[in-house]
Amino acid sequence: KDSSDLISFIFPKHIVLHSSALNDYVFFYTNVLLEKTFILTWFSSVVLVVSDKVQIGLQAAVPMLHGAVTEQTPVLAVTFTLFLVLAADFAIFLSHYLQHKLPLLWEFHKVHHSAQVLTPITVYRMHPIDDLLNYSMGGFLSGSALALMLFLSAGKVNIYNIAGSNLIYIVFYLLGYNLRHSHVWLSYGNFWSKIFISPAQHQIHHSQKALHFDKNFGLMFAFWDNWFNTLYIPKAREKIVFGL
Repeated sequence: KDSSDLISFIFPKHIVLHSSALNDYVFFYTNVLLEKTFILTWFSSVVLVVSDKVQIGLQAAVPMLHGAVTEQTPVLAVTFTLFLVLAADFAIFLSHYLQHKLPLLWEFHKVHHSAQVLTPITVYRMHPIDDLLNYSMGGFLSGSALALMLFLSAGKVNIYNIAGSNLIYIVFYLLGYNLRHSHVWLSYGNFWSKIFISPAQHQIHHSQKALHFDKNFGLMFAFWDNWFNTLYIPKAREKIVFGL
């Protein structure tokens, strides 16, 4: 009985078989195909082109700084690893912010917010224009950050990663990322929620309640929202109705 109760809690039928969730499964299939065939190639191209152009610009503007960082230390590797994450995370925040604030972009982004129930598959409920904007912004800022690191270290950049994935992202994903789009409420508490966006905070972002509109745009870090005055930290579990 305990195991069946656990399965029912993790996979409640009224959520996983909801018409909105069934829609998400179709989005998952089509968006994975789109990402594999076009979006990821586009992102990689943007990173490479921007990185190359920014390095050329830096060489022309401040040639004396080329190779200024000569010693490769663990502290430097941690710094570079974090710097890349900060650049990519701010890009995602800014893209998300614009998707809500610019009426034209909202017309595409509201596809994601039309979900009436949240499952981990809801993350794929995205209009292709949304994905294109997110990856373009991410590619531009990630490429710029990579260029700065390559320029300062003369091409000798060390970052902590596992199979090519930034270690910080791996840790973040293990700490409940997939619960962001789910019925499971997980808060990081008042202190940590000012630093990291918890699953509970992202569920607030999907709320129909006017109090929750345009709150918690961040993916990983919460201080972007704090600086843009869009941070909302729930004091206790709140009843949320999802959708437009």
